[in-house]
Amino acid sequence: MDAISADIADVDARIDNLATPFAAAVDRLDEIPGIGRIAAHVIIAEIGLDMSRFPTAGHLASWSRLAPKTKESAGKKKGSGTTGHGTSRSADDRT
Repeated sequence: MDAISADIADVDARIDNLATPFAAAVDRLDEIPGIGRIAAHVIIAEIGLDMSRFPTAGHLASWSRLAPKTKESAGKKKGSGTTGHGTSRSADDRT
């Protein structure tokens, strides 16, 4: 257990070190209720800091697969809300 805990601490330290250039953005995201430092690191890693590629907040929500959608078949609604699964695209596929 001690070895695993040490490995986790090492990885956490490496992530913090790599995220140092983005410290201001991590701190701002960390201020949002429900988003901690780990989630902030993930958001920055997945989306980046350049929001110019998303014309609106809706485009970002859609890209992240968190935009609400309506499923309907034969006039009957089949659930609503978000998928909650995030993007399935890799970093190389983002445009």
